[in-house]
This record gives sequence, C-alpha cells and structure tokens, in this order.
Amino acid sequence: MEDISYREFYIKDDEVKQKDSFDNKFITLGKSLYEVIRIEQGVPLFVEKNLKRLENSAKITNLILPMTSDKIKAKINKLIQVNKADIGNIKIVFNFFMENVIFMPIF
Repeated sequence: MEDISYREFYIKDDEVKQKDSFDNKFITLGKSLYEVIRIEQGVPLFVEKNLKRLENSAKITNLILPMTSDKIKAKINKLIQVNKADIGNIKIVFNFFMENVIFMPIF
C-alpha cells in the first residue's frame, strides 16, 4: 500500500480514518474526479473556484456528484481541523465504480 497521505488522518465518505488504513486501489477502478485545494493559515484557498471546476468536470463526464458544495467544504474543514493543519494541499477525490461512489479528501 503506497502512502500518499503525509498527514495523520484522511476522510473516507463520512468517516475520519488513520492514514495507515489508506488503500489507493480504489483509484484504479472506475472513473475518478479530483481537485486539489491549497490550504494556508488553516484556510482553504479559492475553494469556490475549485468546486465549480469539479462540478464542471462531473457535468462533462456525465457523472453526478453525490454531495453539495457545502458538504464538501465542511469535510475539507473537518480534515484541516483533525490534522491541525496550517498549510498544505488537500486532494479531494470522487471515485465512481459500478453503483458506488467513494469520496476522499486527503492531505
């Protein structure tokens, strides 16, 4: 299992998990949409612009994001909080495989 998270925690769907439980195998299955959001002073920068781009990518690929922008922002903020992060990049990934959609924000 490749360690792609450099912080202690990540989120899978609605659950905060330890980074040592991360399995990146899901990225190779189905289709994935992702966006990277810069964090400085504990604040996500240009988050509205990034989420608009993510929504546009979903529209172009005929995929439906399973949560609202507000819920995505709340999860980003939760990840910042549990990792006590001041600076870094968060990669948010939606993976679509068969009938399932997995959401993961990762530092």
